[in-house]
Amino acid sequence: MTSPATIAALQVDYMLTAIEARGIRRSLIHRAIGLAPAALRDPDARVAASVPVALFAEAERLTGDRLIGLHAGELAMPRGPLLYLVLSHPRLEVGLQQVERFTSLVSDTMRIALTRQSRTVSVVVDLGDEFAVTRHVPDYALSVVANLFRRVVGVGDLLQEAHVRHGPWDNPAEAQRVFGCTVRCGQPENRLVFARRLLETASHFGSQPIANAMVKFAESLRRQAPLPPTFRGRVQVIARRMLARGVRADRATVARELHVSDRTLRARLQDEGTTFRSVRDEVVWEVVTALLANPNLTVEAVALSVGFGDVAAFSNAFKRWAGCAPTTYRERLPAR
Repeated sequence: MTSPATIAALQVDYMLTAIEARGIRRSLIHRAIGLAPAALRDPDARVAASVPVALFAEAERLTGDRLIGLHAGELAMPRGPLLYLVLSHPRLEVGLQQVERFTSLVSDTMRIALTRQSRTVSVVVDLGDEFAVTRHVPDYALSVVANLFRRVVGVGDLLQEAHVRHGPWDNPAEAQRVFGCTVRCGQPENRLVFARRLLETASHFGSQPIANAMVKFAESLRRQAPLPPTFRGRVQVIARRMLARGVRADRATVARELHVSDRTLRARLQDEGTTFRSVRDEVVWEVVTALLANPNLTVEAVALSVGFGDVAAFSNAFKRWAGCAPTTYRERLPAR
């Protein structure tokens, strides 16, 4: 018997944040669909595919917005391991190929794939049949990907068409505005069609060393991946898992995750010639370096993505680590 499809709780949290940007308190949706806020706090948690379906249905009821999936995706700020993979690889084609490997981090049934035509290249976003019962979840996913290319990667001008499997929207002109290109309904697949030169496009300040670190980041989030033999490696894995939901690891939480006392964790790391703070900061700054390299991400967005409550705290910590402000570090990066 096939297990029910699930989606990462982190992704549902992103959806709720985007819907909140439309003026709806997430607490209203939590209560309406019976979703406890604590269910989304565990970085390893998964929820049933029916949860985002119910979530968007309730959001439509509260707003009367029949294009709520598109509008939420337009407001979403992509973050997480799949985004880091795209940003850090020197060429977008390679970054997208890496994304194909790790789509299970988002959903059991999700598939993102590159397909090539003679003059175009498509990014296919297949969520699986469990999400096809609503147009809002596919609309959200496709809108988020289009948003990523436009606002984060900076190649939205190469987007030529957006294809969706479902029937026509009530307001096709609004859908065209959201995507910024021609839209076609009733198509075989959900896909974004780009000019073929997308494959040769250089990612903003891509770096192979950072890309290698981001692959390790994504690998650490695989639920079936075994923990490394060293405590240093284990702390790195847990820190990356927490960072994936925008939370900086603290020693007490990591100790609980590893089923040891705080004192034992400190002693074992000392035996390996390091400290918790050193290992945790190594993980944080490898992600920060990848994000700051992209000029389309604000310093505030970077700060929030790695668990800082405000820009001032992030800037102070960054200065201690790098010896300069985040803006100065960004200005010193080589132009592409």
